[in-house]
Amino acid sequence: MNKLYLTIIFTLVLVACTQRQPPSKLIAQNHDSSIMLSAESFAHWSKLRNLNGSANIKSYINGYFLEQVLLQHNQHLSTDNADKIRFQAQEFLYQKAFEHHKQLVIQVLEPDPLTINARFNELKNRPKRPPKLRLYQIFKRYPPNADPKHKRELLDWMTDLRTQINDLDGFKTAATNYSDSQSRLQKGLIGNVPPGLLAAELDELVMQLQPNQMSEVIQSSHGVMLFYCERHISASVLSDQKLMKRATQQVKNKAFNAQWQFLQNNFLTALKLNIKWPKTGEKLIDSEAQVITNQWRLNTRELGWLLGQNLRQKPWKSEFEQSHRQRIEAYAIKRAMFDATGVDIRSSWVLAGESLVTQRSAEHILRQLIAKELSEPHLKDIEDQFQNHPDSYVLPAQYTVSGLAIAINGNRILAHQKAAELLHEINHGSVDFATTANQYSAFADRYPDGLIGTIGKNRLGQVLGIDLMRALLRIDAGQYSGLVETEQGYVWILRLDDVQANRLMTFSEAQGIIRKELLANQKSQLKTAITTKLLQAQDITYYLD
Repeated sequence: MNKLYLTIIFTLVLVACTQRQPPSKLIAQNHDSSIMLSAESFAHWSKLRNLNGSANIKSYINGYFLEQVLLQHNQHLSTDNADKIRFQAQEFLYQKAFEHHKQLVIQVLEPDPLTINARFNELKNRPKRPPKLRLYQIFKRYPPNADPKHKRELLDWMTDLRTQINDLDGFKTAATNYSDSQSRLQKGLIGNVPPGLLAAELDELVMQLQPNQMSEVIQSSHGVMLFYCERHISASVLSDQKLMKRATQQVKNKAFNAQWQFLQNNFLTALKLNIKWPKTGEKLIDSEAQVITNQWRLNTRELGWLLGQNLRQKPWKSEFEQSHRQRIEAYAIKRAMFDATGVDIRSSWVLAGESLVTQRSAEHILRQLIAKELSEPHLKDIEDQFQNHPDSYVLPAQYTVSGLAIAINGNRILAHQKAAELLHEINHGSVDFATTANQYSAFADRYPDGLIGTIGKNRLGQVLGIDLMRALLRIDAGQYSGLVETEQGYVWILRLDDVQANRLMTFSEAQGIIRKELLANQKSQLKTAITTKLLQAQDITYYLD
């Protein structure tokens, strides 16, 4: 939902306007004078909304009047939604306090010069980074249970393909068309590869390649492959000045992280936080869940707003509790920091918070007015859109992913050791992945046999998180990732089961997307029509000359 009014105003125009008129000077009013806007009020309103760009000043005045008119339709703002908006505005204030305290810690940091010099010497004495090769790959996997004859046929095929490739462009085309590796999605590009990254038997052969040189066909236990070196990338060596700058920043960051974490822990400890979770299978909205501290408490409704409105209707699962505890603790720390901040500093934040309540209330009312007029798109309109723009609806590459997670539970070293032990046994075939996931994974109930599911490439980050997504995109189908630690407190092992390349959607696949597009277009048109009608009814008179 776009804002109700433009979000920028030209500062010089605003300053000029306020300078040439006394603070009480009227700059606009509606037809019955029920809404009157002075230059002083407009300057204050604009400042709270950070409007500081170039546009017709009347459009910003219209934004003010529109907000006031929408608030008169408060029958479209339920008590529950009004309370939720105010709760979220309070979170805005707590975030301001959080940032304020962070700046206080930064201001008092005085890193020890001896520590900086020691870090400088560590960086200077590090082994220099080796040069890298920018590599491309074509990989053909042996069919399941391939016999020597089939392996020989595949080797001959790859050898013949090699003779047909004359340059990098030809290699990219062949990789895109024929490779079984996930790198085919990037025209065969593996990346900038340093010595030692590839398996030992490959590393010795591939790292000898010169720029614009293609390898001979290489056989492995999994298939046959070709590599192409685009160029060498020389190792960079930093000057002493840059090394000192890096050392200073790293020491500052380490000192800040330690002090900042210490401060947050102190706030949290002082609160004596206690969380009453819903029972497993119980819906949050129907529970008596609450957060209790020695200074305040959150009821079930407020806890639902904090954790996400959609959770209120879902059966509760105990595995939610660890990640949601982090969200609650972060909220508690910020709220404690707000309470510890002086009233004089908090006053400007409070004004901004009240302004935010007004703005979001008006936005909610406008959404309700639009929803009243909104109609479901006709099937014929959806079909016409699909037929007229069939190439616009593409199903992203689909990744079938499995994984198992070991909970850290306060002992990071032990969790990594256990995960490494399991990965070693899985790679050597001494244990079955599905059985191991069912036995050891912290998410065995959610993902039987470790199968997470089939996920579109555009949703990998949303479903898996950034760390797991990056690990997944580095491996090919049938391969396992290394150990991946996530900020949620788990050490993961991922397996990429399969990758399906992107393709054009069928109508049934595109139908829901097209429906949303048509609804979005209709909402935009309704917003324009409704806001225009509301403003025209005010018959605003401007006094800007």
